[in-house]
Amino acid sequence: MEDWNDSDSLIELEDENGQVHRFFMVYDHLMAGGKQYVVLLPEEERDSDEPLVVILRLDRENEEYVLHNITDDDEWELVSKAWEEVEMEELLSDDEEELEEDEEDSGEDEYDEYEEDEHDEEDDEDDEDDEGDEDAENPGDRT
Repeated sequence: MEDWNDSDSLIELEDENGQVHRFFMVYDHLMAGGKQYVVLLPEEERDSDEPLVVILRLDRENEEYVLHNITDDDEWELVSKAWEEVEMEELLSDDEEELEEDEEDSGEDEYDEYEEDEHDEEDDEDDEDDEGDEDAENPGDRT
């Protein structure tokens, strides 16, 4: 995961009992069923190997954005699937980036080989051109 020490992504939310909880914003535009959700990482989970996230629905009420718990099982299933897809896309994207970096690291050698091959092809073409010149000089030598 990312470095969760970034204070820019730290938010504080007060629960119904007045207790303040600190979270890091993981993802702020998860869409499912035409609604928007946010994915938060509780501060106490940031160093966990397998952190548990909190997903809340973001609603607009009276010109303000309000976060709501998801209480409906069907809505939770829909949101969970959407989050799994985002995570999978990020994993695949990370894998692609690693592959590209590996290709870039090994690409220098491939480029050198390509230059050598290209140079060899030019020599071959020059040889073919020379043969063509010989044929032009002695058109009767063809069998």
